[in-house]
Amino acid sequence: MASRGLVIGKFYPPHRGHKFLIETARAQVDHLTVIVCDRDTQTIPAERRAAWLREIHPDVDVTVIGYGFSRVVPKMGA
Repeated sequence: MASRGLVIGKFYPPHRGHKFLIETARAQVDHLTVIVCDRDTQTIPAERRAAWLREIHPDVDVTVIGYGFSRVVPKMGA
């Protein structure tokens, strides 16, 4: 079974520490998802930050989530 990982952050803006975090996480799993958190008060749009991360880490799934997201995600296998 493939292992999965998740990294969540604002990446406001992405920097070397974020790059190290994502590369370290990616080396530990078969599939890594990075979630970029967005707020309307941020001057760098989340989609731009996500695009930068996609360019730097093409083997990682990057998605944006808005502030106030409240969906409950079920446990794996449930």
